[in-house]
Amino acid sequence: MGVGKPPKTIEGKKYHVMYLMAPSATNVQVARNVNTALRQANWTNDFMSDSSTASTWHKNGTWIGIAVGGGYINITSITLIKLTQDVTATAAELSKGIDATGHAVVPGILFDTARPM
Repeated sequence: MGVGKPPKTIEGKKYHVMYLMAPSATNVQVARNVNTALRQANWTNDFMSDSSTASTWHKNGTWIGIAVGGGYINITSITLIKLTQDVTATAAELSKGIDATGHAVVPGILFDTARPM
């Protein structure tokens, strides 16, 4: 959150997008344009680096981190959502399954196998 401010932990739906900058654009030029656009859209600035090439903003339940450098614009957003505990498994239940059949079934845990890591 910046020098002298405590860190903030945010949980929710996370997205990360990376854009390739035009070769003629400078880091500071792009960062200032992005920061100005967020300010004009009524986002609240929480952190700004000395060079303005890294910043953190929030509006309503969404937080955005911007990092400009190396020819790229990196944007990470987190939209706050209420996280729930949908799957509960105890060590005793897992142990019982492993002892009986050599494996444990834990229903409700799904893996998105079609997405790259």
